[in-house]
Amino acid sequence: MKRIKLFVFITLLSLLVSCTSEPATLTELTGSTVIEEAVLEEEEALSEEPQTATVQYYDFTEGETREVFGHTITVTTISTSAMIDILVDNDATSIKETKSEEIVGRLKISIEAFDYGYAPKGETFVTMKFEELELEDNELIIEKGVRQTVGNKDILLESSRTDGAIYVSVYGKGTTIGDTQKIHTGETVEVYGLKITNIKNYYKVRQYAWVLVE
Repeated sequence: MKRIKLFVFITLLSLLVSCTSEPATLTELTGSTVIEEAVLEEEEALSEEPQTATVQYYDFTEGETREVFGHTITVTTISTSAMIDILVDNDATSIKETKSEEIVGRLKISIEAFDYGYAPKGETFVTMKFEELELEDNELIIEKGVRQTVGNKDILLESSRTDGAIYVSVYGKGTTIGDTQKIHTGETVEVYGLKITNIKNYYKVRQYAWVLVE
């Protein structure tokens, strides 16, 4: 009899506890919920992927060599007149003044700052900015005295001026028959059947220009 009473007591106690417990909450999982969660997971994964830098900064001492965007850069001379001589994959050139950009191959290079004698061991070093050159369709780098063929025409840069203007000749391919026009920065001029836009011109070290040809 006592065992029966004990069993009944335990059963009633269990029912009482189950009634006072908070009911379980069921969350409805819809198709849109699954899609939203998948999109969030994908965005988080993308944000964690390393981004490839297209601009890099390096400090060079005189005679130092570094690999930059797959190119071998050597600073051969650092001058006190805010000028350096460099080798880019054995192509020798110079850069004058800070913030003055030059294009060498597929790199845009400029001097950010000089530090004369404050580096370790009292060495002079230069901070340089490197940016990969990305040419759009129909964009060219044309250099003074060098003919480039586009379709059935030859393009020749005659000169690049300090005022931002360039003089460009366009000839029939392989001929001396053509025309020469002056093109200001940002201007588009038709030269012997080709529309040429002067995007940016360079003249401090050597004469060349970044143009769009249509």
